[in-house]
Amino acid sequence: STTFKMDVAASTTVYKGGFVKAGTSGVVPAASTGKVVGVALEQGANGSGSAGDKKIFVASGGIFEHAITASFTDVGKKVFASDDQTLSLVSTSNGFFGYLVSISATNTGWVRHHAGPS
Repeated sequence: STTFKMDVAASTTVYKGGFVKAGTSGVVPAASTGKVVGVALEQGANGSGSAGDKKIFVASGGIFEHAITASFTDVGKKVFASDDQTLSLVSTSNGFFGYLVSISATNTGWVRHHAGPS
């Protein structure tokens, strides 16, 4: 994966390990629609700051092990984030994250974050 230092949006807290998307003035926790730009590698609390007062490292384009309800027959399917901690195979009202590449255990899989077009 590639790591970037990114601005945290104003009045926002991003949690370590959370999925983030690009807001109008920096990264925000992934919620519903909007493409996920990566995974926060550290917490960024910018609750009372202006956009960019806090910066965090974000991993983009890597393969991550994460909880997901899926089976081996789902490998290769698109994966979506419904919030900053939840992945699923359901696209409706969820932001594109990447592709399921393997199943590692029951309800856990390896997911490739895809930074390009979905």
